[in-house]
Amino acid sequence: MKTISTLIFCFCLSSAVAYGLTDSFLKMVSTGGPRSLEEALRILPTSSGEEAKDLKTALGKSIVKSPKSFLKALKKHSLPQKQLDDVVASYEDDAANTDKQAQQKEARLRIESLKSVEDKELKTVRDECIASLEKKINQPTQQN
Repeated sequence: MKTISTLIFCFCLSSAVAYGLTDSFLKMVSTGGPRSLEEALRILPTSSGEEAKDLKTALGKSIVKSPKSFLKALKKHSLPQKQLDDVVASYEDDAANTDKQAQQKEARLRIESLKSVEDKELKTVRDECIASLEKKINQPTQQN
């Protein structure tokens, strides 16, 4: 059974790389699949445009669904601070991206999920993610 799962994962991964990101790959990332999280973090630095946005959104969603897997993958594939900020505060739809209350609610949910991880080896990366989210919550609303 493990061999079949590995083959399916490799097929999805090949599809993601060869034909752009697939919905099934992004779903595996957003639900916190450890291998898919690692692969998403591996390809994120070379991604741009819509592909980068989709990866960041899927990675951000995984924080709530599987915070420990997210932190383990992030520790293995560290990101520059700007990219980390973008990932932890990347939301699914345009409404959440523009609605300050929706952003704050989602950020608080992610913070609580991250705080549930008590693994000492992940404490530093966990605290960096929490600090990034708290900074986002405390940013003054920008006026046009």
